[in-house]
Amino acid sequence: MSVFDDRRSARLLGAYGREVARVRATGQAIEHSYRAALQGLVEGLAGGGARALNEPAQAECGAPDVIVERHGVPLGHIECKDVGVDLDRAAASAQLQRYRRGLPNLILTDYLEFRLYASGAPRETARLGRIDADGEVVIDGAGIRGVTALFAAFFASAMPTVASARELAERMAGKARLLRDGVGRILAREGGEGA
Repeated sequence: MSVFDDRRSARLLGAYGREVARVRATGQAIEHSYRAALQGLVEGLAGGGARALNEPAQAECGAPDVIVERHGVPLGHIECKDVGVDLDRAAASAQLQRYRRGLPNLILTDYLEFRLYASGAPRETARLGRIDADGEVVIDGAGIRGVTALFAAFFASAMPTVASARELAERMAGKARLLRDGVGRILAREGGEGA
């Protein structure tokens, strides 16, 4: 079953929103507390063969929080911030800039707002709910359609393939720059004392 089944998507997103609200209401939640709900949502929306893996192995550009795969083929990544975190500020961070350069299909979320980036460029933004004046999660029924459309675009994005030797060389050069930058950061952090 796919993300395009509107009633099923609405049911999944409604249940997800209620779970986010339930977890937040404990007063003990941190960013990671919502990941199980997100994994269930993503796998439910994606349908057969899709898997959302929390804390996957590090990619060349860093360690995004979730990788989404179908039958072992990566579909995209999700970077999570805590509920209510300013996503404008998160999107401007060096971490997100690296992810946008290195990951062709990326969602940035605070579990209520979702921002889709395709090949580094902002593509869609949708909000499922908000935090009210009392600090409680309020789900917006109209937001369900927007989040459904955003995830449909995320799942529809094909991972890029290489069409020519030149394109392969350009991609490998980009990955080499990411690797160089990562090694430079590690060396700077370790100073002369590191292994």
